[in-house]
Amino acid sequence: MSAIKGIVLLSGPTSGLGLELLRLLGQQDVALVVVGRKLERIGDVLAAISAPVHRIEFDLAEAQCPEKTEQLEKALFEVLGKIGLDRLVFASNAGIVEPIGQVGDVPVSGFNAPLAINLLAPVAMTNACMRYVKSVNGRLFVLNVSSGAATRPLPGWAAYCSSKAAARMYFDVLGCEAPAIVRIQHFDPGVLDTPMQAKIRAASEQQFPLVQQFSALKNEGRLKPPLEVARQMELRIMEWLQQ
Repeated sequence: MSAIKGIVLLSGPTSGLGLELLRLLGQQDVALVVVGRKLERIGDVLAAISAPVHRIEFDLAEAQCPEKTEQLEKALFEVLGKIGLDRLVFASNAGIVEPIGQVGDVPVSGFNAPLAINLLAPVAMTNACMRYVKSVNGRLFVLNVSSGAATRPLPGWAAYCSSKAAARMYFDVLGCEAPAIVRIQHFDPGVLDTPMQAKIRAASEQQFPLVQQFSALKNEGRLKPPLEVARQMELRIMEWLQQ
């Protein structure tokens, strides 16, 4: 392996797009930091890749608890410090679409998990990233896996749309605060053939009036393969690291 070009922090590496991106980046000259729950599920993938990998076991749904986010920030900052490189990529990939349901039918408590995973966990990880790059006079590239739901309302997706929109704006604010050391890029992967899409298709029309449209995409073979989209993300990451 050639000289390590930088650090790539990847959230949500255990399935779908995140898993395919992990496989690809595992063959690149980068130091990987993966954050997720039950990482033993991908132990065979982690063992097979050539890049150095640092694991942080964390249930991102627990980011709704301040004590847990402090633990995540501390653990991540320590891992980044041990690696010690000055170029850092945060591929903010983890996300959930649930709960799916009409406004008024979803209790306030139903918003806890999507806000934690889609917004608060990325905030905690970004805090650690910013502390780190400032400490080493480094630079940060955030590749935020966004969604059309972050910019337009969809019936039944109040929790998903609002949490993804909030994350997008959060990163935009970061970009305008620190343009000299931070680059922000939002990446909309489109509709992929992933476990998330299976959950969407399982919703009733009462919960999600557009469910038949999403089912048609699957039946007609119009869902994108996650590997194809992961290659696009890999290209953006490596181009930035090689600048």
